[in-house]
Amino acid sequence: MTKTLAKSRILELIQAWSALAPDVGSRTAASAILRHVAQTDSPVTTSDPEALFVRSIVDQLRELIRPEYQERLSRTDIYVVNEPLCNAGAELEPGHIVLFDGLLEVLQFRMELSLLIAEINKHFDAIAVKAGLTREGFISTAFQAQSLSLHFLHHPQPLPKIGESFGARLTHDAEHAFAGGLLFILLHEFGHLELRHSALNLGSAASTAPTLACVEDVNFRKEQEFEADAFAFEAMVPRARSMLIVNAWYVMGLILDYESLAGNRNNTHPLAINRIAKLNELSGALDDAVIAESVANMFKSRLNLMESRLNAVHPDEHLLPTNVRSQINKAAYLKVLGSADDSRTAVDRLIQAYRAIPSI
Repeated sequence: MTKTLAKSRILELIQAWSALAPDVGSRTAASAILRHVAQTDSPVTTSDPEALFVRSIVDQLRELIRPEYQERLSRTDIYVVNEPLCNAGAELEPGHIVLFDGLLEVLQFRMELSLLIAEINKHFDAIAVKAGLTREGFISTAFQAQSLSLHFLHHPQPLPKIGESFGARLTHDAEHAFAGGLLFILLHEFGHLELRHSALNLGSAASTAPTLACVEDVNFRKEQEFEADAFAFEAMVPRARSMLIVNAWYVMGLILDYESLAGNRNNTHPLAINRIAKLNELSGALDDAVIAESVANMFKSRLNLMESRLNAVHPDEHLLPTNVRSQINKAAYLKVLGSADDSRTAVDRLIQAYRAIPSI
């Protein structure tokens, strides 16, 4: 049976997100989306193509979910609002999950870009001259390309479909990476429903104190996020949990990039580096000899970046008016990122480097 998400509820969700947006640019983008939705008559239903696509991902990966959760998740209504907002949420009453199309677009872009960068790195020595890349230039180009997803938060223009240039193997890998990342998001939101989380019903404190890689104040709302992450981990069958950890890193990578560059902190969600640390603790990922060398080094480098950002915060920064602090952070953030046009050029350059790989 097709169900419809009330337009008034969509507007409330966007308004709520706008109120929590980390800076003026994000709030301005959310306001534009809010006006567009208010003027749109198309209903959002559980049978929309986007919603059916998300449902197909759940069905495709059904065997990776513990049996006791498969049926309940299959009966949970899923809506996808076709707007470029990078957000998702769960509503306890009547018990459904709402995704925004912008989140799916950013997730696909990040997954494809990460695979593209890894593939170029693997064949770097063979293609460097032909592609006109030095090792330092490659690192800079990769960062610039990745920055495009951060620009999306302020100016949500369509992101490049990198996967259209992939060969069969990388296409297969990208599809599975995207599906795994999306499953983590869904299981996290499903966890909020199963654990009866809501802004009004704070529930109990986390069963185990979260491991904090970076010091921050932890309240009940943040504990709920840790709990929902842990639920997503436990809801997967044991053989799939290591995959979930990898995909969770990709999902949280955008948030982590934003926090480490723009200094985004709020009272409802923990720092992404702390969420990753908690999942690492649950999984024992960093204790695994097979993956420790690459994963541990990656985690430590991101942790160092976040610690550097937090150490750079002036102790009197909180005395500045919120709008002034936001503008300062945004100016510094955009100065590091460069322009969106430069980021798109960097993506094109990486695609050309990929095409230079002999086996492609």
